[in-house]
Amino acid sequence: MADLDVGRDGIVWGCTAESQQIVVRKGITPDEISGTSWEDSTPLNVGCTNIAVCTSGHVWAVDQSGQLMFRQGIMTSSMD
Repeated sequence: MADLDVGRDGIVWGCTAESQQIVVRKGITPDEISGTSWEDSTPLNVGCTNIAVCTSGHVWAVDQSGQLMFRQGIMTSSMD
């Protein structure tokens, strides 16, 4: 992992070192505090070098060319 950050809600976000993917940790529960897997959350054709989660829960990332990215809205349930 190249960079990690944790939001106030306990959701862990990261940037992978080699593939520069934006990933989010899944399966974190009181019984499974380290989680169960990483899920790719990378927008198309974007790499990530740094990531941060602000106190309001918004996710910010910087790509390899120095462009700032902002994730707006996180859904906790799947859509049918």
